[in-house]
Amino acid sequence: MQQERAQGDGEFERRYLSYVSARNDSLVLYGAGLGEALHTIPLTVGYLSISAVDPAREHTAVRADDILASHSRVMVRGVAGSGKTTLLQWLAVRAAQDGRESNLPHRRIPFVLPLRTVVSQRRSLPDPGQFLSAMHVPLSGVQPEGWVHRVLAEGRGLLLVDGIDEVAADRREDVRQWLDDLLSRYPDTQCVVTSRPSAVRDAWLENSRFAEFHLAPMPLDDVRAFIRLWHAVPRPSGDDREAAALAEALIAVVARRRELAQLASNPLLCALLCALHMQRRGFLPSGRTELYEAILSTLWGRRDRERSVGDPEGISLTEEEQRALLQRLAYWQQLNGTAEISREQAVALIQRLIRGMPRVASQAGADQIYRHLLNRSGVLREPTVESVEFVHRAFQDYLAAREVVDSADTGLLIGRAHEDVWEDVFQLVVGVARAGERAELLRRILRRADSEPQHRVRLVLLAGAALEASTMLDPQLRQEIVDRLTELLPPRTREEAAELARVGDLVLQLLPGPEQYSWLSPEAKLVVHTAELVGSPSADNFVQRFTALPDTEPAPYEAWVPDRPVVSPLLVNSSTTRTDPPPAVHRSLELTGGEGTVDVAAFVGTVREVVCRGDAALPIGILSRLPLLHTLEVVDNTLLTCLDGLRELRRLRTLRVRGCPALQDLTALEHTSVMFLELAQDPGLAVLRGLAKARRLRVLYLPDAAEQLAAGALARHLPGVRIRAAAGFCL
Repeated sequence: MQQERAQGDGEFERRYLSYVSARNDSLVLYGAGLGEALHTIPLTVGYLSISAVDPAREHTAVRADDILASHSRVMVRGVAGSGKTTLLQWLAVRAAQDGRESNLPHRRIPFVLPLRTVVSQRRSLPDPGQFLSAMHVPLSGVQPEGWVHRVLAEGRGLLLVDGIDEVAADRREDVRQWLDDLLSRYPDTQCVVTSRPSAVRDAWLENSRFAEFHLAPMPLDDVRAFIRLWHAVPRPSGDDREAAALAEALIAVVARRRELAQLASNPLLCALLCALHMQRRGFLPSGRTELYEAILSTLWGRRDRERSVGDPEGISLTEEEQRALLQRLAYWQQLNGTAEISREQAVALIQRLIRGMPRVASQAGADQIYRHLLNRSGVLREPTVESVEFVHRAFQDYLAAREVVDSADTGLLIGRAHEDVWEDVFQLVVGVARAGERAELLRRILRRADSEPQHRVRLVLLAGAALEASTMLDPQLRQEIVDRLTELLPPRTREEAAELARVGDLVLQLLPGPEQYSWLSPEAKLVVHTAELVGSPSADNFVQRFTALPDTEPAPYEAWVPDRPVVSPLLVNSSTTRTDPPPAVHRSLELTGGEGTVDVAAFVGTVREVVCRGDAALPIGILSRLPLLHTLEVVDNTLLTCLDGLRELRRLRTLRVRGCPALQDLTALEHTSVMFLELAQDPGLAVLRGLAKARRLRVLYLPDAAEQLAAGALARHLPGVRIRAAAGFCL
């Protein structure tokens, strides 16, 4: 009889374990809102081991899926989307597959009990004999009588209890008592319980000898691996190569944008980023506001509805009601310069708000509303028993920005925009505001920059960074901001680099990247130096991108000019006539002989530096067709008297003039973006005064001028311009 029972148990266990493995071997992305109701990924393909922190051991991090190797009873806490449910699925699958890839004891039998389902269906919690029916296992009707009891009595059970926070508050004590009774009857049963951090007090299961762990955010290496795995999943209508390319593109974007790196450290939010990125064929929303709005829409309500959680606290808030309450909490924290708010203060704020929200006030008091937001909004957590904070600073900034716009409190924002804790809020306000409000905000910031020299650099950079969020903006205002940025970027001296670096991470959004340079030129080195002085993790990533640039300038080449002598730096004493097309890629170009009929089509997307040599008018028609032109050198032109036409070269930043003795008019530079000017021959004070209105000019190099000229009369005419007359000056 006993042998027959053992045989029957063994056959049923094999069927049950196959079911558990198949049932849990899927990772479901809830609430993506991307045209698919649910997006399913095989767990065995998409699972990445999560780190867990043991607060009792000085925050020692371990692999979450190995915690049962050293603890038989564990409570795992984690914020919304941190991977709690997925961890239990993974433990169930590994146990069902006979523990071949884990440290779990041989042939543990897993029982996954999602409390939101178990508790909602019955007034009392299930006895072991009811586990399978409570889990809706199709095999429950054919299980051998007493089988679950025998498994637990033999010490082979693995009880996986998911979602204490998804049980109504007045039933959570029943759950605790149920667990205590169950484990007292079957003390060798392994058990893992999950909850959001704030749902129950610390050491809630201490009497039942549970160890506590907190799921940790994913480090950047895990984020990269997660993104690659997410994109590696086969899709019915997908190109594997395209998916791999999208993955690498997203990894690069996450590395550049610190707010994305912060969000991507949460597995759910990282999956949402992947889905948003793929749905837009490689483009995330151009502004953070749309990105945050898409994520919050998922977290607020839709995810719980799809998971059939219902209203465990007996409270039902619309998305707009949650938004109104959370915006006010976020703005209070922003105004008070803190990432936390006391529980008492939060409840008091909610109490004042719900007086004007009768539907909310009719459902519960402020304390219960606070608890509901904490447990269900997905954006709040309790770092201590008496305080609350947003799970990501990005959400606090975004919701505070929405409150600034809704309450029309832009005056305070303008007055505090120079403070680093307000820079993200300002950029988000620009993204959220209506077109007229946006333009007025940016104009007021520029006026403040003009009136407060001590904050000028930061405020101009702030306006520049906000352009990304300005989908609709008056073209003249946009151009004014761009023009002001050209006065600051890129830095021309180490002093300027230090001034920019004091602004912090903000400057990294605006500095030119390595793709703007063909080699590690002096200018590129100053850009790198600026980032090094910033010294943040984002700055380290920025610097790392420059390591692929060569240390020396690529060899120059001959330029093709039909039927015209061409001089190259390598061929100083030779000239030739070319009738064949030029090489494919060039970054610098040397022209002689004036305008002519030069075909510059091959150079349009690459050339950044041009040398114009010889007695001829400046070839403005050619130069204006080179949109990347950054540096112009005019050499040995005895006929040149003025610089008219340079205003057409919008990106020109550096101008060097040598061997041009007839040059007597510099006033045309007033209308250019030239920041560095070198005049090898001193044209005299009268001519140099013509630079007085060249407001973008930052450095004037006069190697042949007397030092007294630079230090005296000329300096008075060119305030704000660094004048160098020493022959040893090096930019």
